[in-house]
Amino acid sequence: MQTPLQLSFEGIGHSDAITSRIRKEAAKLEHVYGRITSMRVVIARPQHRHIKGDTFQIRIHMTVP
Repeated sequence: MQTPLQLSFEGIGHSDAITSRIRKEAAKLEHVYGRITSMRVVIARPQHRHIKGDTFQIRIHMTVP
């Protein structure tokens, strides 16, 4: 990638485990297609549920030529 990977957390705290996993998966994508110029990953928790568990939303914004 020409620019470094950008990570954003919305509604949740920063997690080193999630960060390392995302960096690992991004490296796999870059290995498959080496022309990725930039990537931004947003991890969000749109709702907070107490009984059934939380749902998370992951958005990947990738720029390729």
